[in-house]
Amino acid sequence: MTDEQQSVKETVQDEQEPKQPLKAFEQEFKLRRKWTWWYLNDERLKQWEERLKNVHTFTSVSEFWALFDAIKPPSGLNLPADYMLFRDGIQPMWEVPENQNGGRWLITIEKGRTPEVMDTIWMEILMAM
Repeated sequence: MTDEQQSVKETVQDEQEPKQPLKAFEQEFKLRRKWTWWYLNDERLKQWEERLKNVHTFTSVSEFWALFDAIKPPSGLNLPADYMLFRDGIQPMWEVPENQNGGRWLITIEKGRTPEVMDTIWMEILMAM
């Protein structure tokens, strides 16, 4: 067998062996920090804390998309229910020290626009974060 044939044989064998996942590749999709997705239900007669539910804390891009795809879009929520996204460990309440000097974004969408507009705006805000 010539050197060239041996080289081709080794290349083919290498390509047929199962590849191990690259650790660096897996970590490439980790987020810099953990984020918690919150849901505030529409039961206005209850206290804020009773209405507030921690949906899930995620640490990677794939976890985010799995959650995003599995729950109702904002346009599917009853009024006045809400979604909120906060850094993990920070509750969406004015009373916690991290939020005392904070603010909130309110976005007004013209009447007559499709519900998908709200869903798109929400997704774009999440992507920016």
